[in-house]
Amino acid sequence: MPSVLLMVANLLNSMSMMCSGITLTYVVKSLIPFFTVLCCRFRGQHFGLEIYASLLPICMGVSLASATDVDCSLMGLLCALGSSLAQTLLNITSKERIESLKLSGMEAFTVMATICAGLSVPLLWLSYSQDTGNGILSAVLSPTDGMPLLALQIVSMAAFAYHVEYTLNFLFVALCTPLAFSVTDIVRRLGTICCGAILFSKPMTMLNVLGVVVSLTGVAAYTTVSKRAAARARGESKEWAAQYAALREGSEDRDKQPDLNRMGDSSISLGISFSSLSTPKSSNDNLQIGKNVLQAMQLRRQLSVPVPTCTLRWQDLEVAYRTAHGRRITLHKQSGSVQGGNMLAIMGASGAGKSTLLDTLTMRKTLGDVSGRVFMNGREQDEGFFFASAYVAQEDNLIPTNTVRETVEFYAELTMPRYTPPVMRKRAISERLQAVGLADKEAKFVGGKLPGGFSIRGLSGGERRRLNIAAGVVHSPPLVFLDEPTSGLDAFSALCVMESIRALTRAGHAVACTIHQPRQAIVDMFDKVLFLACGHLVYNGPPSGLKKWLTESNLWDPERAMTTSITDMVLDCITVGFEKSESIYGSRTLRDQEDVERLAEAYLSSIAGRAITPDASPKSFVVLNSRPGVLHQYWTLQRQQLRSSLRSPGTLAARIGLHFLIGLLMGSVYFQMNRSYIQPPDGVWRLLPLPLQRHSSMPEDRVGVLFLLALAQTVTPNCAMPFFIDDRQYYTKEAAARLYGALPYHLANVVSEAVVCAVNGVLASGIATLMAGLPLSGNWYSTMSFLVSHHMCASALVQMCARLAPNQDVAFVLSAGYIIVCMLFANVVVKVATVTPLLAWMRWCTFLYFSMAGLIEAEFAGTKEQDFPAGDHVVDTFRIRWGDGEDAHILSEGDCFMCLWCFYLFFSMVGFFALKFGSKSQI
Repeated sequence: MPSVLLMVANLLNSMSMMCSGITLTYVVKSLIPFFTVLCCRFRGQHFGLEIYASLLPICMGVSLASATDVDCSLMGLLCALGSSLAQTLLNITSKERIESLKLSGMEAFTVMATICAGLSVPLLWLSYSQDTGNGILSAVLSPTDGMPLLALQIVSMAAFAYHVEYTLNFLFVALCTPLAFSVTDIVRRLGTICCGAILFSKPMTMLNVLGVVVSLTGVAAYTTVSKRAAARARGESKEWAAQYAALREGSEDRDKQPDLNRMGDSSISLGISFSSLSTPKSSNDNLQIGKNVLQAMQLRRQLSVPVPTCTLRWQDLEVAYRTAHGRRITLHKQSGSVQGGNMLAIMGASGAGKSTLLDTLTMRKTLGDVSGRVFMNGREQDEGFFFASAYVAQEDNLIPTNTVRETVEFYAELTMPRYTPPVMRKRAISERLQAVGLADKEAKFVGGKLPGGFSIRGLSGGERRRLNIAAGVVHSPPLVFLDEPTSGLDAFSALCVMESIRALTRAGHAVACTIHQPRQAIVDMFDKVLFLACGHLVYNGPPSGLKKWLTESNLWDPERAMTTSITDMVLDCITVGFEKSESIYGSRTLRDQEDVERLAEAYLSSIAGRAITPDASPKSFVVLNSRPGVLHQYWTLQRQQLRSSLRSPGTLAARIGLHFLIGLLMGSVYFQMNRSYIQPPDGVWRLLPLPLQRHSSMPEDRVGVLFLLALAQTVTPNCAMPFFIDDRQYYTKEAAARLYGALPYHLANVVSEAVVCAVNGVLASGIATLMAGLPLSGNWYSTMSFLVSHHMCASALVQMCARLAPNQDVAFVLSAGYIIVCMLFANVVVKVATVTPLLAWMRWCTFLYFSMAGLIEAEFAGTKEQDFPAGDHVVDTFRIRWGDGEDAHILSEGDCFMCLWCFYLFFSMVGFFALKFGSKSQI
């Protein structure tokens, strides 16, 4: 493979030099380090910001040093890019090829000295040879452009020596990386440029010399930061190993604790196959889990990423809202705790405050006045809480076009520690899927409804809920919160989901979840149950203590206990707000809110209900580093965005098909338009001069097709409006969990949409312009650049409207209203000069105004008819003038192009700020 890549790189390099000369080839190949970074990022390697900062002067300096006489051609540019890509792949595969080579420091020094001597001999021979131009001696004595060539010779020799030393250093020492190969290749190219200038007396300007200095400065900076990064990585690896060993030790200590597999009367153990239940084996929710694997995970906690020990306590927690009638308390003061290896159920009637308590404990509450204190291992709750916890919402946030494994991998990339080894990450993903019974469905799509009305077949409701749990806990957070995980599921699916949750506690997680109307077998899985009524805490203890609590509160009804479960009896008893028939609910029940308040006061005054104070001495809490940085988040989101776009027929196939039909239809209607400014005269009329002959409608027809084509590129991005609205909802939920920031998400969205817009714009505009014979001037690249850029700008406009508007209908209104204004002030349907000054200023706010001016100039500029500049006269009627009188500035084609991209940047920035500050969940 390396031999093939080397042959391809050299072949394309030679072709590029033949087509465009050496200068353009070297300028393009100076970007090899950035190409290498791009490939390595997709392979999973990470780089710090200082690495990128050091690569910039290297590439820029080599480009300046190479820029003598640039002769650009499309074929030469493409060959240079292909050669750079082949060289990049060669650098990546070279690391694997020489990993087995090892040399000591003395051997490396000896090899380096030998190669330097070998390089010096032919250079000295060429210097004194008379067959190489003027020779080096005369060149040294005669300066070129004020720069003595002796200094250039010294620089070139130093560059060669550095290249050899650095190459050997990275070949035979532990710092061998593909990026190092790319940097040394760039330095070698720099030495070649300098030696070529010396030997063949090529003129070099001060700009070239400046490029040499800048490049060598960047190389020195890269050398420093790369070695520091390697040393830091080794230190962090040792720290990670120490923390991992500490977690292993803590996990083994938990294994020595008493049995935690208490399941109450249900007697369902995680180690028992679900096929032993009465449900048929063909059920979609039947867990296919090996008994031996489960017992190993259950008893020995052999997870790839062990769970740290954590205890969550809250004290005097209260939530209230300010209303027009005063302060309304929805959650009265209460205290409680949940610790690792235990499950806590938060139960109560609808409106009792279950979700309010859960949202407050998870720091998701954004509305209302929250008071009280929450402690995590004795420490006050802070931003680090999001790294140590997972929140699984009632409505899952799964992407339908992802497979089961891709879904968990996406969450693992964003939540697991930054320096987690890839092998350990993959193992953790497999273990979590195995734990929830989805190991045999890794390649199955999640499924569900897609924007645009499409749908994909996928997982069942219970499987989706279990996948949501596996994705949330893949990074082994010590605290897990779930909002009604069994809601909307049948009895067996709910039992399967709860069994998966129970497995979390055996791994050491502290689990707290709200649950609605559970069966008794599910209630018995919990270690503690917490009952709320009208925002008051009425019970917090083990399920086995419910009968004793009801008896002490004079609410135990032996007759009802014979016909209903104790959990249903408690819920029926504490639910108020409606008329309770004594024949159904019995006489021992709560009737109104005053009864609830008395029951809550009685419980709080008891021993079990006293406030729980935090630990006097905080326990150690280990968090494995922090979550990935912005660049890693961007690449993860970028892969996800491109995957979603490629797999969604509503956002890719439909849009591509629409643009294909638009281009084909417009090209057919305006097929091979007339290219003459005058109508063919008959008889003696041919003798008249051009200004007196009858003009044709060709200019108006071409302006019309350009306007329709630009208008179509403005309207079609609205097809993706449902996708943008749906994508914003994904971001709102995931940003609330601190999975990633607004900037990486926005950048990934912009890049993926730019790729789709570029494909669609080139497809529609390319077909239409080629069939219609556009442009008249032959400047096809300018016309395509304007149309594609205009399409991207329109897409950014639609994205901005989707993020500013509260819903899809309002977003369509904003987008359609702005497009109508663009049509009016495009200077085509209505001439701007005829519009009243009171409204004429609005043309500066429409990007179609600048697009049309640039398109018409690219279409007609420089065209003539019988040596008469007829095209310039057409362009003059559409030129944009800034100012009045003689001082007015006329915008050129390039100015209009820059204005169009300014609109794009404006729409994109407004969309970013709307996403960052406007797309927040109100809880």
